[in-house]
Amino acid sequence: MTVETRIALGKKIKKLRKASKLSQKKFSLMVSIERGYLSKIEKGKRNATIDIIEKIAGGLDVSLSELFKDVDAPPGADLSGATNIPRRGDQPGILYSSGKIEPK
Repeated sequence: MTVETRIALGKKIKKLRKASKLSQKKFSLMVSIERGYLSKIEKGKRNATIDIIEKIAGGLDVSLSELFKDVDAPPGADLSGATNIPRRGDQPGILYSSGKIEPK
């Protein structure tokens, strides 16, 4: 996840949490995440795992797709048909459904 995406997701989480009138402390207790860790996620300083993001979405009573709605990829990124496949020793690249690999 890019820094820009982490920041956008963090802002979305904070917005939804505040709309639910929940403090960081109360929300972190609800979803079993340390308050400091939640704070860093909301500031875009931590790259949360999907397990943590699922806990947050559940605590906010939203689906993952709703949580990520309006959290855009970096400008100019066309990810249609692309899948990242990192392997030890490989150069970073994108594998397209056509089988073509291009460097990032």
